[in-house]
Amino acid sequence: MSLVLSESRIRALKETLEFSKIPFQSEVRLGILSSFKIGGICPVVVEPENSDQVLEALSIFYKSEIPWKILGGGSNLLISDHPDNFVTLRLSGKFKEFESLGGGKFRIGAATNTTPTFRQISQSGYTGAEFLSTIPGWTGGAVIQNA
Repeated sequence: MSLVLSESRIRALKETLEFSKIPFQSEVRLGILSSFKIGGICPVVVEPENSDQVLEALSIFYKSEIPWKILGGGSNLLISDHPDNFVTLRLSGKFKEFESLGGGKFRIGAATNTTPTFRQISQSGYTGAEFLSTIPGWTGGAVIQNA
């Protein structure tokens, strides 16, 4: 596999994503998505809005042999100045939603920002997770990294 994704592979990926109605952006400077503001231009940033779109995007990557990486909030992350050999998956839509279900239960999307989310939970009188409001990033990253 080539170190740089060819124009034809990128074009085919974009066409497939459009057909599948999966949102994406082209030629995204990844530095704007990280706290250090470092990172070059990625050919495609795929932004699935629900779990069905995530599964479809991953299936497309697998079938097309497209290398990919996932990017959350980008906190404390150094990104290459040449991210042209992969596409980026970044959750959006329903993954950014936060909802109180009552009785101390919450539905928290993986792409919610930890600081306001857990500050709001703490200010509602619930304790035990308030330390998460001091950890920069997204809730999904905090869970995956066992914060």
